Amino acid sequence: MLDNYTIHITFREGQPHQEYHTGDDALLSALRRLVNGPAAAAGIIQKVQVVDALDMTVFLAEFLRGKLRPVFPRPHVAAPTHPAA
Repeated sequence: MLDNYTIHITFREGQPHQEYHTGDDALLSALRRLVNGPAAAAGIIQKVQVVDALDMTVFLAEFLRGKLRPVFPRPHVAAPTHPAA
């Protein structure tokens, strides 16, 4: 159940669309298509948000500076480390 994802897509003109995917492979394939595919390259897609079964955002990309770019999780940010207790 926890590997069910909803992809919320917002197009340039503001129209929303949703896709539903089960499993990491299906999700990654859809993200590659949406973020790197022809619609993204043409600037048709404004935002892509992936929400998991617990209604938590696990990925967000927005159209910035002429390209669809990942916003969350922030790229190139190391995970926080916790000192041993």
